[in-house]
Amino acid sequence: MKSRTQEVDLVHPDFTWEGKSMDAPTLLARMEFDQQDTRPWVRARAHWISSWLKPDTLLEVKTSGTTGTPKTLFFTKNQANQSALATGRFLGLGPGTRALMALSCDYVAGKMMWVRALTLGWTVTEVDPGAAPWIETPGTFDFVALVPRQLALSMAHLDRFKQVLVGGAPLGAPLIADFFHRRLSTEVWVSFGMAETLTHFALAALKEATEQMSYQPLPGVQLSQNMQGCLVVDYPMLEINQLETNDVVEFKDDGSFIWRGRADHVINSAGIKIHPESVGQVIGPLIDGPFDLGGVDDQKWGVALCLATEKPQTPNFLRSLAESGLLRPYEVPKYLWVTQLPKTPSGKVKSHKLWADIAQGNCGEPLEKKD
Repeated sequence: MKSRTQEVDLVHPDFTWEGKSMDAPTLLARMEFDQQDTRPWVRARAHWISSWLKPDTLLEVKTSGTTGTPKTLFFTKNQANQSALATGRFLGLGPGTRALMALSCDYVAGKMMWVRALTLGWTVTEVDPGAAPWIETPGTFDFVALVPRQLALSMAHLDRFKQVLVGGAPLGAPLIADFFHRRLSTEVWVSFGMAETLTHFALAALKEATEQMSYQPLPGVQLSQNMQGCLVVDYPMLEINQLETNDVVEFKDDGSFIWRGRADHVINSAGIKIHPESVGQVIGPLIDGPFDLGGVDDQKWGVALCLATEKPQTPNFLRSLAESGLLRPYEVPKYLWVTQLPKTPSGKVKSHKLWADIAQGNCGEPLEKKD
């Protein structure tokens, strides 16, 4: 393993952009020019690559704020380089990989795409991250990273990509169903990770997720569980030791794992512990539009499992769920709110904020109640 002070090859000799080979000085000069661009996403990319190329600069990334107040984290270039190498080995993305850069460098996922491209020697094409990635660019590509919204917009054109990495927010059941319906040859990988691990440390093949996502750790990543059943990450190449997460998982015999939910989302309803995420996987295909599950104080249940959607559902939706037999009686939500769900820019629901607003009465009365 390289030490913190050991030098990293900042730009691979095979790296090309817009058909041109670029070394570090040439690239840095372009980034200084691009920092004056009127487009925010171009300036964000220019600032990030400049930080990567300048000597003795720690790399700054921010957490999403989904589960709390956003934090600023700092990493060495060696840590970012090791993460890129692990992804390259897992997915077979060596020099000459034709990659479409479609994520904003305002977020760690977009930043790490550029680190991978620069250090692994990719041939890159850049597009506006706010657009559907296939609109502006002809041709085919070996690799692209997308958020679920972009994946949904690109589904009819996904055969132009050999491999797709998707993350930043959960994949909705309709999107997964659309993927299987099209019988695409494209390999779609669903990421599992966080800003603290410089994006993913495990990946799941969507084509194998007929029932559940099974995540495989990247090379060099060692996983275990604590006493609460939460995932613990050891990633020596990134100098990460015993990083305890709030993710409750179930390990399989082959070393992969299934995500069951977050420990800090567990709802203790009348003495029974419920994982909202597990319930959501079951009822997701039945719900029209975005939704979230959470807990609200209740006189009868102590804390009641509740459902919030952005669109009205079919009449007596909760009663229909109870009668469907898909859920155990205690897993059926007791209340249904229809309200605008607060989200991060990547589309992930800010669950803590949503249920705090509901508890404070900021979202009105529930549309449906179930005894």
